[in-house]
Amino acid sequence: MLHDWLKIWGEAIEPEDLSGSMAIRFRDFPANEAEGFATITGARRSGSNAEGELLIIQVRTNRPQRPAYPLRREEPVGILFTTDGSFAPSVLALRPDFPDTPHQNWVPEGIPSSLCVDDRPWQEARPLYTPAELLHRIIKWFERAGRGGLHDLSQPPDPFFMREGYHLIIPRNAFDGGTKELIAFTHDPQNPVVVTLREPRPHELQQLQTGTFMVIALALEPRAMSRMRRAPGNLHSLMQELTARGVDLAEVLKARISAWSTAGNHTNFETRIGLLLRMPIIGADGNPTSESDDVAFLTVATLGEIGVALGLLGRSPEGHGARYARLFAPAELDEQALAGMIVLVTAGHLEFDQRRALDLAGSFIDAPRRIVQIGAGAIGSMVADTLARQGFGLHWTFIDPDYLLPHNLARHELTITDIGMPKAQSLARRLTQLRTDLRADAIIANVLKPGDRADDVATVLQAADLVIDAAASVPVARWLSDQTTSARRTSVFFNPAGTAVVMLMEGQDRAIDLRHLEASYYGDVLNVPELDDHLSQSVDAVPYAGACRAVTNRIPAARAQILAGLASAAVMEAVGKPESDLQVWSLSKEGSVAVHQGHVGDVRTQPILGWTITLPSSLEAKILKMRTAGLPAETGGVLFGVVDLVVSRIDIIDAWPAPPDSAASGTEFKRGTKGLRQGVEAAIAQTLDQVRYVGEWHSHPRRARTDPSGKDLLQLGWLAATLSMDGCPGVMLIAGDAGIRICLGATVDDEGDST
Repeated sequence: MLHDWLKIWGEAIEPEDLSGSMAIRFRDFPANEAEGFATITGARRSGSNAEGELLIIQVRTNRPQRPAYPLRREEPVGILFTTDGSFAPSVLALRPDFPDTPHQNWVPEGIPSSLCVDDRPWQEARPLYTPAELLHRIIKWFERAGRGGLHDLSQPPDPFFMREGYHLIIPRNAFDGGTKELIAFTHDPQNPVVVTLREPRPHELQQLQTGTFMVIALALEPRAMSRMRRAPGNLHSLMQELTARGVDLAEVLKARISAWSTAGNHTNFETRIGLLLRMPIIGADGNPTSESDDVAFLTVATLGEIGVALGLLGRSPEGHGARYARLFAPAELDEQALAGMIVLVTAGHLEFDQRRALDLAGSFIDAPRRIVQIGAGAIGSMVADTLARQGFGLHWTFIDPDYLLPHNLARHELTITDIGMPKAQSLARRLTQLRTDLRADAIIANVLKPGDRADDVATVLQAADLVIDAAASVPVARWLSDQTTSARRTSVFFNPAGTAVVMLMEGQDRAIDLRHLEASYYGDVLNVPELDDHLSQSVDAVPYAGACRAVTNRIPAARAQILAGLASAAVMEAVGKPESDLQVWSLSKEGSVAVHQGHVGDVRTQPILGWTITLPSSLEAKILKMRTAGLPAETGGVLFGVVDLVVSRIDIIDAWPAPPDSAASGTEFKRGTKGLRQGVEAAIAQTLDQVRYVGEWHSHPRRARTDPSGKDLLQLGWLAATLSMDGCPGVMLIAGDAGIRICLGATVDDEGDST
């Protein structure tokens, strides 16, 4: 016995009379290639070419001896083909009492059970879709069902039968606090396919326009819940389905319509009603799971028409004035009228908020909520856009003094409509358009000279969880590192040629800050062969105005997007870890990416003579290793560092071995000069003048103390006098058995100091 639907769908034809190409190919396949797996038993054709042809087969299910569901060894199946191939074949179980299983599509009442045998988009599957693949998928579906191996408990609509195509965007709080009223508005009145729900604003319920939807959100209780096997096609059948699940929809609608139509509310009875249901997903064992489906129904009937059918409203006999009025005595419920009111099943989509963004990005980090970004240029706009889409931040503040100019559009996320506007302000507005829960604002100021915005800058930095430096400015990064705020800080920037991007992330405890990371980065540029020309590469400058400094770099947007994406991903990952991070990505002309992972260990910080001197533990180890290699003789060489005269700070980043013409013995070391001048100049150029010669290091023999000797003090005085011409003190490191002593020589009252 087959499903009664066959009696009303189309007319019976001989299988040989099928006309659709896909139906014909499948008809011929079992007899020629799959004998014993499927047998053709009949065919039907709809009177409308749009609906297509149905091929009826008997399929061997390969069920086990004791199947998880009451499946037969052979099951009657209908395969519904559209004549033009515009829809994927729908697979229908034609047995009237076919069991409820996972992996079934939702279909309207009166339609046989629809088996979900293929969840791929039809446009992707169609070019290589063969009868063999389709039959294989049908048999595999029965095999998995028999073993209890169908685990997807959701019920997507069958696209063949449910083609309304409406999409409802649901706010996350739609079901907070029980029953809730929402209004729906369309994004395109001419083609109202996408409908967004939101809570009504004050007095908005009394001013709804004709054609809008008033939506009631209901969360169904999981107790005594069963799967809704069929999609209700009218309001009466929907009421029946919900009554079986403990919801009296008629009373819910009466209560809401009564409230909307009370005295003083000028309700538009031409408004339509929607119903949003949060339905617990029921497992194969009949018990609720932890998951739920959001299902929405929109009525074609208006609020007034539904009110009449519920016996709550009456139609006005007058040809003018209000069309509906409240009845003094409620009338009987008109089941026939309700059964004639079509409801449309819509696909529900959760709004794109932070939780949704993190989920879709596959991220499980505790994302920072309050973000301040300094710099709203090209890399800043791309990184902010990407991070916001991936769930970063609930409140962003952008700080930048610049205005968008035409040449910025070559790589910027903003558009031509933003030209002449402050970059920070336009970028803040753009981010608020990416997620429903994201707030953003702007401070149009230069952090180095904030003027009357100084207090605003200080306030947002104090409130921040993370501060992103995207200003591509060394002074800004150093200024940010020195600010007294607990916020973690990160810096992202392109190299001058736009062939690489750098990401520096402070440690969570800020023991390693941006200054330490900057110094380590320059040390890697000097010592890592792959970074040899990282900063010294040149690009063609393109003038964008008449001033001599009004130039921009020639960097393709495609390259900038790739590099900014890499930096964004690194920030996302690094912020979820407590340790600091330094990474450099270099993009070749062929498109390959080389990654350099910097390693920043402990850093020793020493205040001397009003200066701050830092020395990484990795560099201490390098110097002690060179001392050991030179024993029993003394050895030494030159020191390089990053100098900041504004804050009186020297970060020592590298120490070179003794030049080949040096003279060394067990009691004395005299550094040579062969090749040194050229090497020092090359190192300075290689780091774009950010690194300079800062002093000397040498070793003492075994069992000797690291206190400076008389000769050491003379050399320290020479260093102080020499480097004082540039406003710097001279640094001397003395390596011995006990470690390394940092000494500083300065021309302050002709005194030197050491520690």
